Amino acid sequence: MKESSLWASYISVFNPKSGKPEIFQLHAVPFGASRAVFSFLRIAHSIWWLGCRALNLVWSNFYDDFITFAAEDCAKNTHETVDLFFKVLGWKYAEEGEKSGEFSTSFNALGIEIDMSNFSSGFAEFKNTEKRVVELVDYIDKALTTGTLDLLSGKGLGCDAEN
Repeated sequence: MKESSLWASYISVFNPKSGKPEIFQLHAVPFGASRAVFSFLRIAHSIWWLGCRALNLVWSNFYDDFITFAAEDCAKNTHETVDLFFKVLGWKYAEEGEKSGEFSTSFNALGIEIDMSNFSSGFAEFKNTEKRVVELVDYIDKALTTGTLDLLSGKGLGCDAEN
């Protein structure tokens, strides 16, 4: 956990021996704790819902990824709206780099390429990114060569944290 996030890393847990709640500061994300993932997803879903309901955003939510859609003439305003919304909430997000791309008819998200260039005709194309294709081909080649599957790591199948 980043030191700059420690201010928000406190939890309260009821102590049945003392009959009182106790407060602890976390130094790691408590994903092993009961309902931690559920709570994180609930917060992310709430952010998605607020964006849809209060700001009329057209966007999706998958874990902590928010894919936002906008007509070309609204793209700048939509980008600024999402930017300000996350800042007001204190939700840190990728403001630069690979995950913060400009609005485009074709973009990558979650290991896939999404092409919306024919959206006005009712079509959207989803395909693996080149990186994912190379990983899958390598993984399949290795499995065919060795006659075994590496089920432990999942490397090459998009199961690692970097994908």
